[in-house]
Amino acid sequence: MLLRYLFLSMLVLAALFPAGCENKRVETPSLEDLEMAGVLGFDKSPQDRIKVTISVPQPTKGGFKKDKIYTAKGILTHEAFYKISAMSSKTVSLRQTRVILIGEELARGSGLRDILLDLYRDPQVGNNGVLAIVKGSAESILKNTAPKQNSEFLNDLLRPREETAFSPYTTLRDFIFVLTNDVSDPMIPYIEATKQSIKISKIALFKKDRLVGFMNPGEAQLVEMLRKEKRFPSITVPFNASPSRHGVILLNLMKSQVRTKVTGDLNHPVIFSRLELEAVIQDYKGKLNLESQNEIKLVEQNSEEYIRDQIRDVLKKLQSMQVDPVGFGRYARMRFGRDWPKIRQKFVSTESDAKISVKVTLRNIGTMK
Repeated sequence: MLLRYLFLSMLVLAALFPAGCENKRVETPSLEDLEMAGVLGFDKSPQDRIKVTISVPQPTKGGFKKDKIYTAKGILTHEAFYKISAMSSKTVSLRQTRVILIGEELARGSGLRDILLDLYRDPQVGNNGVLAIVKGSAESILKNTAPKQNSEFLNDLLRPREETAFSPYTTLRDFIFVLTNDVSDPMIPYIEATKQSIKISKIALFKKDRLVGFMNPGEAQLVEMLRKEKRFPSITVPFNASPSRHGVILLNLMKSQVRTKVTGDLNHPVIFSRLELEAVIQDYKGKLNLESQNEIKLVEQNSEEYIRDQIRDVLKKLQSMQVDPVGFGRYARMRFGRDWPKIRQKFVSTESDAKISVKVTLRNIGTMK
């Protein structure tokens, strides 16, 4: 009797779980079965759809090889990702994404919040991928550039270097942090293709998640000076004390320090910011005796006035667009506490005063004859 029950039980199990090749397991792909995305590109598409372009580096033993490009459209970001995965003979992975490009039309129109939050929440996408706004479309810059301007080149271009220290080097994490902190506004490098190469031509300014304007590299360098202490590229300062004492000086900025505070009341907030710079004269053309201490003092004073006036002009431009990429809002929030949300709009507009002072100290003048 027991044997009969065992036999019937085996028949039932065999019927429920049939053997054979119909139940193949889906195995996790090995490294050889993956295509690692290096760059993600996002563009606006008709009917509120998103066009996603993925650039996959092609490893070679030597030289450059053009990246493999995939493009798909979807209402949702990950819908387009799944369509791209179906196009490839291998599994497309986003784990090695280094650069995220956004077309200018998309940045101006629907904004970046939904797309970048989708990426930020995706465990496959690292948060240290650098962002850039593209003149035209991300798809065109990825498809039409030469092999030397591949994903590796874009990654190197958008990473911190002293020569491009005017750029904020905004990562995915940086953008989401600024977007949600309520005390500053994001800014992202803006790149465009030229006949020779791809370059960072200006800096894109955002109000919340929408593109509203631009700064040139000189203006962006001044904003970066007010944001953080780091090494900056050289700055050209004209000098025109008199017809016999004039020239153009190139200052190599060695060290910067900034101190900022906000005073005043809710009706009239006042920003105080003091910038201290140490520099050496890297190049010079004109009629000045730079071996004279008196002349050196005049150069320092002239540089202070010039940089201060340039900063004031940039801050007026930012106030006219009602954006705060410097982050003055964090000092205002410390000053006004729970009343900060009431005056935020007033604070970033022309209704707040900004008092800027600059101190320039020249080091190691050397022989300039």
